[in-house]
Amino acid sequence: MKFFAGAEEGMLFSLISSSAGGNLMAANTKNGPSIQNNSLLHFGMILNKHLNVGVGFGISNFKGSYAYTGTNSIAGSDSVIAYIQDSLGNMYPNGMRDSTFVNKKNYVQSVAMTAQFINIPIFAEYTIGLGGKWNLVPSLGLVINYLVSAQSTYTNTLTNEILISDKTNFKTMSVSGLGGLKLEYLAKEKWSIFLAANYTLFAGNLYKDSGVLKIAPSGFNTNMGLRYYFQGRM
Repeated sequence: MKFFAGAEEGMLFSLISSSAGGNLMAANTKNGPSIQNNSLLHFGMILNKHLNVGVGFGISNFKGSYAYTGTNSIAGSDSVIAYIQDSLGNMYPNGMRDSTFVNKKNYVQSVAMTAQFINIPIFAEYTIGLGGKWNLVPSLGLVINYLVSAQSTYTNTLTNEILISDKTNFKTMSVSGLGGLKLEYLAKEKWSIFLAANYTLFAGNLYKDSGVLKIAPSGFNTNMGLRYYFQGRM
C-alpha cells in the first residue's frame, strides 16, 4: 500500500439556487457574482495502478448575492356604494355594501450572504496515463461542511424590511457533492504538480427554516496544488 499527501489553493465561482419558500410566485431569479476561496490539505492511499482514495481538511470562504422578482396578492375590504341598472342603462344608488378585493403588487427581494466553512472532502480518483509524466485524473466524492460563521441580509421592497440572519439561522452541518478533473504532471519521482477543475453542489437548504428561503450554492472551482507520494508513484 502506498500513500500520498498534498496541498491545494483555489477559487470557486458559484451560482446560488434559490427560491422564496412558500411564495410560488417568486420564480424569476437573478444571481449575482459569488466567489469562494478555498485552501485544502489532503491525504490518501494508492489502491492500485489507477485507483486512489483520500480525505481532506480545508477552509472555504463564501460570498454571494441574488435577487428575484414576484407578485404578491394583498387582500382588503371596504364599504362601497351598490348600484342597480335599469333597462336603459341608467344606474341608481342602492345603499352601501361591504366588499372584499385582491390587489396584485410586484416586488423585488434580494439576499446577500457571507459564510465560512470547515470542509472535509472524501473522494476517489481514477488515474489515466497520458504518456510521459502526464496523468488525467477524474474524481468523485462528497464534502462534509461545518459552518464556522454566516450572515445573510434579506431585503423586501414590498414591505421595506431588511432582515439580518446570523449563524443561528443556518444549519451547522451540511453535505455537498463533488466531481472533478485533474491534470497532473509528475515533476519528480515523489512529487507532482496539478491543476484541478471541480464542480460542487450543496444538498438541501443552508437555512434551518426552509419555509422562508432556500439557499443551495453550487459552482465550479479551479485549484492548483502539489502532491507528495511517500513511496513514489507507480
